[in-house]
Amino acid sequence: MAPDPRADPFGQLLGMEVVELGDGRAMVELTAGEQHTNFLGVVHGGALFSLADAALAAASNSGDATAVASVVTIHLLRACRPGDRLLARAEQEHAGGRVALYRITVVRMPDRELVAVAQGQVTIVGREPGRQRPAAPPA
Repeated sequence: MAPDPRADPFGQLLGMEVVELGDGRAMVELTAGEQHTNFLGVVHGGALFSLADAALAAASNSGDATAVASVVTIHLLRACRPGDRLLARAEQEHAGGRVALYRITVVRMPDRELVAVAQGQVTIVGREPGRQRPAAPPA
């Protein structure tokens, strides 16, 4: 069985949870805490980037491919505060050869206010046809 993207030590350290995992898509949630803030008291851009990157990693490794990020860009649109529940959704937009492209959005729940948009390119470093990925978490 393939590694489980939900068992990511760094994501667990930050308090992230994979809440949806499917072929070429994933959703990862984080409730921002004081430990995620910068000196201005708002959620650090690095925490938002890490959330988007976790969704990218889960989505790009949800099928038979083993993939690593090669380029990720993010646009931070709104400030977030401790207590905000954030949801990152990554979806594959293109796949060809050894490269795939994903769009990642980060929204503040429950109103789904857009707080960041990212694009990630991954490099496929291996394939295991028929590889079994962990079952999606219960809804």
